[in-house]
Amino acid sequence: MKNSNVKIIKKILIILSIIAFFALTIFLCIDLIEPIKEAIDTNSLLPLEEKFESYGLWKYFIIGLSQAILLVTAIIPTEIIQIIAGFCCGAKLGFLCCMAGIFLGNLIIFIIFRLLGKNSTQILDEKEKEKLQVVSSNGKNKSTLFILSLYFVPGIPYGVASISAANTKISFFRYIILTTLGAVPATVLCTIFGHFAIEEAYLPFTILLSLCCILIVFALKFKDKILIHLSNRSIRATAIWLLFAFINAGFSMYFAFINDIKKMFFNIMIFFLYIILYLLLNKPFSKLFENSRKKYNMQYFQGPIKKANPILYSVLRFSLKIYFFTKYKVEVDKKNMPKFEKPTILLFNHPAKLDFLWSFIPVYPNKVNAVVAYYYFCNYHLGRLIKSLGAFPKYLYQPDVSSMKNIVRVMKNNGILGIAPEGRLSPHGCMEKVIPSTAKMIKKFGVQVIITKIHGSYFSTPKWALTSRKGKVHIEYKEIFSKDQIKNLSVNEIYEILKKECDYDEFAWQEKNNIYYKGKRFAEGLEHLLYICPVCKHEYTFSSKSNTLTCTHCNTKVTLDNYYQFHSDNELVPKNIRDWYNWQKQIERKNIEDPNYQFTSHVTLKHPDSNGKGFAVVGEGYTTINSDGIVYKGSINNEEKEILFKIENLPTVLFGIREDFEIYHHNTLYYFVPDNIRECVKWSVVSEQMYQKYLEENNIEELEKSE
Repeated sequence: MKNSNVKIIKKILIILSIIAFFALTIFLCIDLIEPIKEAIDTNSLLPLEEKFESYGLWKYFIIGLSQAILLVTAIIPTEIIQIIAGFCCGAKLGFLCCMAGIFLGNLIIFIIFRLLGKNSTQILDEKEKEKLQVVSSNGKNKSTLFILSLYFVPGIPYGVASISAANTKISFFRYIILTTLGAVPATVLCTIFGHFAIEEAYLPFTILLSLCCILIVFALKFKDKILIHLSNRSIRATAIWLLFAFINAGFSMYFAFINDIKKMFFNIMIFFLYIILYLLLNKPFSKLFENSRKKYNMQYFQGPIKKANPILYSVLRFSLKIYFFTKYKVEVDKKNMPKFEKPTILLFNHPAKLDFLWSFIPVYPNKVNAVVAYYYFCNYHLGRLIKSLGAFPKYLYQPDVSSMKNIVRVMKNNGILGIAPEGRLSPHGCMEKVIPSTAKMIKKFGVQVIITKIHGSYFSTPKWALTSRKGKVHIEYKEIFSKDQIKNLSVNEIYEILKKECDYDEFAWQEKNNIYYKGKRFAEGLEHLLYICPVCKHEYTFSSKSNTLTCTHCNTKVTLDNYYQFHSDNELVPKNIRDWYNWQKQIERKNIEDPNYQFTSHVTLKHPDSNGKGFAVVGEGYTTINSDGIVYKGSINNEEKEILFKIENLPTVLFGIREDFEIYHHNTLYYFVPDNIRECVKWSVVSEQMYQKYLEENNIEELEKSE
């Protein structure tokens, strides 16, 4: 069908729908003038109620037809009709009328889209396509959860949601069930609201709804601060505070339903008093639930692993899947999912911070014992939470006896060990190195090894970005070693296979798939990763705003598009983040060839806080890197120290964008914060090149250097 015909059909549908809707509206307006005047004069809704009753069965027909018209056109919100339905038909019958109209509208949409075929999306205007693009990856996502989730995304009309579902190859039965069920929650709320109006109980309900909206907006605006606050409080104490808050909310809703305004306002006053009490008493109350802090020091976390709490694991898995898998449009290839023959080692590539979710959630009900960086256990509340989920800490890039003991326990318990063989987040969307000791561990235990290959995660939540982006995350699983295969392989052979199977390149994947990633402030934060200007070669000169990077020295402008490609008038600018980051490595490799090369930063030193609140400042001084390693000269707890971290023990220096660079040494974590926070990435790049140079000069294979 040609585009012109498609547009004609769309116009005819819209015109007919608008005519029908406005004909009904005009009829109702003329017929309701006198009852409305009488209602105003008597200060009562009874005249309107009596008028609607006079329509008899026709009122149900009018409601259902209006609902169907609005759903098909997706112009006027369907909630308007639903509120009217509750008002004139009551909550139950109004709900049934609306659902009948929704069923009819969904049926019409399905028939139209099957007739139009591939040209069906052309019925949508540009604004509707934009809304659909927010929640759909080119209409290819067919999951039940995805279709249902469309009805809970603000700003997505029912009609657009139905069109999204009809635009797939979904069967009619599944389509009609999902699109009808998806509309149920909002329809129930709207018809109940309309019913309250006829019962003259709309005032308390409106007040309560407004208060809830204010609280939700407040929570979203300050969510980061709230999360930080809660992470420093007892989980059990917080649960008790929330329990009483929910009880209070339940009473408020009850009083609103029975139209008891006095009791509702009294209950709301109790809620605000409750908030004041929380602000005053939450800290001492939290301490009542904290057993001796010494019990939860690092030795406690390094102790024997716990079995994952089944209720906590299941609730978190369900909640996180509903939110994150929908938000980031996660696709899981379950057709080729290998069967888990426990014990199993589950590897996953690590381009972004949510990769453990992408890897572990789809294998449920199998529960994964994750190897987690020591860093995350430095906050004892967070540490206790993830330990309750079966995780345990690991000192990265150094021998860790306690971690190995827990790995042995997982294997003996026929569990699943989850581990990222990179040991760190990728800064540029590509595999850096597989930790060589992973190959030795696989050979030692001789168990099944499965890998999760994750693509698109880097573009959704980049390490450097200030915001997240919506596009697509694709997940697939593959068995790379069976028990029998490992018996016949050497450690070197395992290591070579690991390097091949674990390798990934997000930008090569993006070139094939060409996914559009939508987000705000798209390039902001990149100046903390790409620190050398490719044109003038000056460092730390880039500033970012929205989608553009600008060099303050040579005025070079670089734009990052929604496909993660760079655009610039200067041909020296690399085509993407990967190429730019690798170019910086080449520059630093040339720099360190100078035997007198060294790089120095003034830093603040932090150690894990003894009270389990993250990290505490313990001193300041200077860090210098040269061919021998990294030297820290400065104070530690009011004592002057000089510590050498030998280059042979530094395969990499971890870094956090806008945060720090880290070195694990003698079972503790040195958390260095440079005065120029943009230097963090340089410390990582230079140290990596220094280590590689050390291996080459001493003719050492990486596998020989593994722990």
